[in-house]
Amino acid sequence: MIHSKKILKPLFIAFTIASTITIHPIALFKRSTVIDTTTPIRLSSLNYKSASVLPFYHHKKTKYVILSRESIDGRSIDKGTYDDFSGSKDKEDANFNIPLNKKGKNPAISPARKFSGPIVTAAREFNEEAILQKTIGFDVMQTIDLINKKSQFIISYSQRNGCDRNNPKDPCNVTYITNFNSYAKKFFENFYTARKNAQRHIYKEKDKIAVVAWSSLKNAIIKHEQEKNSFMRRWFGSFLSPQSKTIMIPALELQENTLTFKPAMITLRPYFVKKLKLFFLDKPYKQGMNKRIRHYNE
Repeated sequence: MIHSKKILKPLFIAFTIASTITIHPIALFKRSTVIDTTTPIRLSSLNYKSASVLPFYHHKKTKYVILSRESIDGRSIDKGTYDDFSGSKDKEDANFNIPLNKKGKNPAISPARKFSGPIVTAAREFNEEAILQKTIGFDVMQTIDLINKKSQFIISYSQRNGCDRNNPKDPCNVTYITNFNSYAKKFFENFYTARKNAQRHIYKEKDKIAVVAWSSLKNAIIKHEQEKNSFMRRWFGSFLSPQSKTIMIPALELQENTLTFKPAMITLRPYFVKKLKLFFLDKPYKQGMNKRIRHYNE
């Protein structure tokens, strides 16, 4: 016969210990430091699989990020969750040729130059999902120029080896955190109309827009990581529901009919949190070719 006391005793001890443990955020998340600065990594040398743009803007001295919802009618397994503007690398992204005029320049790019790699993927995906051609009048070339000039941070993330080309099995994601102050208002005014009139699927992958305060996003990710590393979650994590492993966060959703913002609780796409958590947790990183570029790996 199996005695219930023998089964319950370990659980009682576990709960007792857990109730006495206090996890201090400073102990878990030390301030970011730069590591391995002797050989800066070029973005063009990254073995990346996807790239994205996380646009931000300021309103009444508060910094907000602009997120978009994976269409509830779409093919994504994460449909209904909010993400930045992201997507996988295409073959043509490897060498994006900018058409030049008779003087050898392109009026959208000053000075005229060629771009390749993650900035092209990020710009193409941002241009498609935000329908920038119709919302703010930008083509892919102008989007590249915007990202190149206005990105405050460029974050690469990989799980193991820093997404170097010598490690083909460990591709990374690159996120451009880009200042969108000059275009946010126009984008909000035109997004839903542009989506409604769009014919191609690539312009209908996102169906809703929301904004989240930068501080709220950071605090939510920190809290989520603290809970994930808590004693109880380490012991009983396999019994927790998938919903308990996602992040819900207060936001302002842009209403299609009125073009006004309404408070709402939104769910963040899991990979969006995963690829940016080390940045928001101020974890150590490898410095890129300039101070904007940070390479993170777990």
